[in-house]
Parts: sequence; structure tokens; C-alpha cells
Amino acid sequence: MRMGTEQALLLSVEVLGFDAARVGSLKERIAGATGVCASSIILGATHTHCSPRVCDMVMPGERDAEYLKWFESRCVEAAVAASTSLTLVQISHTRVADRLGVNRRFPVDAGVIMRPNTRGPRDPDVDTLHFRAISTGHEIVSLTSAATHPTC
Repeated sequence: MRMGTEQALLLSVEVLGFDAARVGSLKERIAGATGVCASSIILGATHTHCSPRVCDMVMPGERDAEYLKWFESRCVEAAVAASTSLTLVQISHTRVADRLGVNRRFPVDAGVIMRPNTRGPRDPDVDTLHFRAISTGHEIVSLTSAATHPTC
């Protein structure tokens, strides 16, 4: 994405999160490969608990060093592909309400436990940014944000 003379890059990945200890070096690798300033690179994670472990967050399993190396290389490759295929876009926004999300903090005398709290606050908004290529009118990517972390 180019804003005036500045470039920014958002890389969204289907993982639980990024390891804080590795974010800086990954951004530097991406910056070196794309020319986008590291401070203008945003690494986003979908926060899925169903992906291989690539960060130091609470989830089952251990991080596999070979997989982590492969994963970070694919992140750099995706960033390069995006930065070399820039196109002018029109951005639009949609918002819908969901019924899936539920507050997972249930108050008890001793504090809070993790279980569904249907009376607790929650954010029902599902916001999506749609990016359409001006040249063709086709949507080339969308970015959705939703606070739907149900208790399973």
C-alpha cells in the first residue's frame, strides 16, 4: 500500500500470533526485501489456535525451529509478492452484527473463570474493509475484524 510517497505493508497470517522476540527481526527481513520501512510494516495474526505454533503464547505443542524458519521465509516471500504487484484501489467498508461471539470471563466469588458469560459485554460488530482494483472493479482483498472468540 502506498500513501502519498510513503509505503506501508500489512501482512495478515493464519496463526495464533507473532512472537514479540522475533517481530523486530522479521520486520527487518521484510524491509530489506521490499524496501518498505520496518516501522511501516504491520504483522497481523488471525489468532487461530489451530495452526502450528510459531509464537511463545499459551497453546499446545512446541515450536519447531525448521518450521519457524520456513514460516518466516514464506512471510517474506508474501510481502515481496505484495510489494511488487501494487495497484490503485478503492476502499469500502461494511459492518454486520454477529451472534457467534461470547464473553468468556464468568465472575465468581473467587474472581473470574473461563466459561461462557452470555450476560457479559461483547463486541457484536464484524467490520470488513474491501479493496477493489480501480482498473477492473474486482475485489482483490478484504480485511475483516471480529471479536468472535467463542468458548468451545
